[in-house]
Amino acid sequence: MKATGRSIFAAIRGRSYATQAATKQADIAAKQDAKLTRLPNGMIVASVENNSPVSRIAVFYNAGPRFEGSDSGITHAVRSAASLSSTQATAFGISRNIQQIGGSLQCTSTREHMIYSVECLRNNLETGVEQLSYVTTSPAFKPWEVKEISAKQQLDLAILQQQPEVRVIEALHKAAFRNTLGNSLYSPDFCIGSYSPEQLAAFVSSNYTSGNMSIVGVGVDQEDLLQLVKKYFGKVASGNGPSVQNSVFHGDEVRIDAPGSLVHAAIASEGLGLGDSKLLAQGVLLHVLGTGPYVKYGINNATSKLGQAAAANTSGAFSATAISASYSDSGLFGFQVVAPAEDAAKMLQAMVDATNKLTEEKIQDADVARAKKQLKVALATRMENQADVLQYMGITSLLGGQVLAYDDLASAIDKVTVADVTEVAKKVITGKPAMAVVGNLMNTPYLDQLL
Repeated sequence: MKATGRSIFAAIRGRSYATQAATKQADIAAKQDAKLTRLPNGMIVASVENNSPVSRIAVFYNAGPRFEGSDSGITHAVRSAASLSSTQATAFGISRNIQQIGGSLQCTSTREHMIYSVECLRNNLETGVEQLSYVTTSPAFKPWEVKEISAKQQLDLAILQQQPEVRVIEALHKAAFRNTLGNSLYSPDFCIGSYSPEQLAAFVSSNYTSGNMSIVGVGVDQEDLLQLVKKYFGKVASGNGPSVQNSVFHGDEVRIDAPGSLVHAAIASEGLGLGDSKLLAQGVLLHVLGTGPYVKYGINNATSKLGQAAAANTSGAFSATAISASYSDSGLFGFQVVAPAEDAAKMLQAMVDATNKLTEEKIQDADVARAKKQLKVALATRMENQADVLQYMGITSLLGGQVLAYDDLASAIDKVTVADVTEVAKKVITGKPAMAVVGNLMNTPYLDQLL
């Protein structure tokens, strides 16, 4: 979501050195808006030329945990296998070639997408894209290599156990959706080591198809990227991928006891999907509630409604923030809190009351005006991170929507009204809630005790 501006320089051509230099400077300054091309096989190619010396290319597949079906956790195994050999190159060869150009190649995932990305200096881009194509289009899944990924998965689970803030969000999705969007980003412990090479290959062959993918780039010209795509991704299997099972919001409760003196809790109702016309109004509502302190090392109860409510109900350290997560057809909207175990009951009740208050009283114009500015700053800050730009472009392009520049998003935020925010608040706050808690739960109430 990098802000991109249009060129203010006209093309100047001539024979003099000064004119050529001026033209070169104009070319360098002429950043481009996002460009998007849909190829005949259904593949989407999008890019933003920002003249960065580092180019970043990513391949997105609609193949996240949502699409696992009965193979619970298989996407975690596929993600861990991204560093293995392909049918065109060994794992050692891919690693060596990436290191030789000073690049990096990684695989991450969301609940809906598998994302393979490479970054390298611009003049080494072709080598980076070539290695990326090996990893994303022709994994070999050799049996002796597949056995090695179990250790990686076990390490991921061990790290997860030390991150209660992540565990509570995983549990919240399970409580909210059960399956589809509730499928975890991690394999169950008892499934690790059980995925055969044939299972992994079957999942990839059914999901990694031309009509189910997009290739996006930041710091690369669209025509250059198209040429590289046609050269190295020309043999991608055709097809549109498997059918999508609609997500259903159930609103359950998940409680996980863990040692310690803190409680990590999250409560959310069904939020808006990425294609909803009121999505930016939900973003404004998020900042009306508050997303934590805006001053480094500062307190988060100065302007945050959630922070003010939390501070009034504990004398200990705490964290309180509104949260939202939007997917292709649904989402979550609510709050997440970290509190001393002895204060959990009154803290959570205060959070619920502060959130419900937005549907019972008129949302103030000043709160909306402040929240709109905070949302624009948050988006502008995210756009300074090219990895975030890449993810924004990949997800947006797969949805078939237009990849908007920051100026367009900021203009749309300015048009959000108090009535829009009020309408969204009544829709996403009054819905059936889901709850997840992790930690010392002796004083933590159940969901039905908070409503």
